[in-house]
Amino acid sequence: MSAPTSFGGRDFRPLFHPRRFAVIGASSDLSSLRGRLVAVMDRHDYAAELIPISRSEATVAGRPAYKSITEAPGEVDMAIVIVPAPHVPAVLADCAAKGVKAAQIISSGFAEESGAAGRDLQAEIAAIAAASDLRIGSRDLKVGAPIARTLGNCLAIGNLARFVRLVGEARTKYMLLTASLIDAEEAASSGFISELLEDRDAVLARADEMARGITDLAPLTLDATMRGLQRLRDTVPLPDDHDLVKQCFGSADFKEGVSAFFEKRKPDWKGA
Repeated sequence: MSAPTSFGGRDFRPLFHPRRFAVIGASSDLSSLRGRLVAVMDRHDYAAELIPISRSEATVAGRPAYKSITEAPGEVDMAIVIVPAPHVPAVLADCAAKGVKAAQIISSGFAEESGAAGRDLQAEIAAIAAASDLRIGSRDLKVGAPIARTLGNCLAIGNLARFVRLVGEARTKYMLLTASLIDAEEAASSGFISELLEDRDAVLARADEMARGITDLAPLTLDATMRGLQRLRDTVPLPDDHDLVKQCFGSADFKEGVSAFFEKRKPDWKGA
């Protein structure tokens, strides 16, 4: 039995039948899930091209590995993300910047566990998903990137630019500098989401309705609109942010934030 390639006007081919996919967190260690996943796909002669992403290994299963999805050549349809929960938002942000069409997360430590840290991480993932073209949400929605409270990392400048485009610089500063989440009403009033629905079922029904409606519209007009908007965004090149990323992700504070997350305690920031 084969998986469907579309439903309600949505194209699931990148998820079920990717041509090229990345395993982010890939490893040669067969004692780990990260290593066994790659080995299983090799054993069964999986048709799609597999691209290993590893920060610690130059090659995985005989393939060249890249330190980040953004360094992988060509288009990538789907990413399998197998990294600890604190690193998932940054990885997904890189996937969004790369234009990856689908992602599967194999990790734990989000809202399914008790405590605010997991809920904050899940809210940050929701904010990254907001980079999509059309956004609708339910009234229990909360969105933000409370990284100044949880991990002590920073947003890549491309994702910072997305936030500013979505909600404006003032609200972006408020969300990031106070590590606050905005609720559904504020997200709607700011333009972060286009429509506010009562609950999850209403969101799914409206998403299906919107997708079906879009399929009835002129495809060349839609394509020209999206490509034109992308060109407008590309007219101003983003400044280099490697020093900012290194400052945060290479710091003792970031290591402390990750340790505190797993130990379910408040981080002890030192500013170093």
